[in-house]
Amino acid sequence: MLKDFTHKKEQGTKFGQSEGDELISLLLQSNNQSMLEDNMRNKKNNGMTIEDLIEECKLFYFAGQEMTSSLLAWTIVVLAMHPIWQEKVRDEVHKVCDLWGDEVEEFSLERFAEGVSKTSKNQLTFFPFGWGTRTWNCQNFALIVAKMALVTIQQHFAFELAPLYTHAPYTVMTLQPQHGAQNILRQL
Repeated sequence: MLKDFTHKKEQGTKFGQSEGDELISLLLQSNNQSMLEDNMRNKKNNGMTIEDLIEECKLFYFAGQEMTSSLLAWTIVVLAMHPIWQEKVRDEVHKVCDLWGDEVEEFSLERFAEGVSKTSKNQLTFFPFGWGTRTWNCQNFALIVAKMALVTIQQHFAFELAPLYTHAPYTVMTLQPQHGAQNILRQL
């Protein structure tokens, strides 16, 4: 399905019919522009293949979904373990930006006083978007999505860990709760 869609978009791009703003169209346009510029400079550039473009789209989708869901799961688990922090987050969410004054961009939970990497013995334990040169290139978008989801949840629900929750982190592609992140949500 994605391959057929990409081929149709590619044909449309070649004939000037496709100027879409979805990811595959933007990748095709960028790829074509890069090849054109390199060819004008007498540089050989075959560009990305259709398969490369499709794999790039899959990476954006699956990595974004996995990383964001892992980030949200652990955030909710930790906030459920610490109801006082949950209340602080909720209080911050409910404030109007104009009332925050100069501190509008600050997030000030005490546990992050020395940074996320200092909250555990291994500084790579919780680093949902990678490390160093392999940092995931859509982390800012994923963080915005995660923040929006957390704000929405915090505005409507209080949560606590279910009695069956067993804290057992393990690594698959990302750090995940081995037995799930069972929480009890209560509507506010």
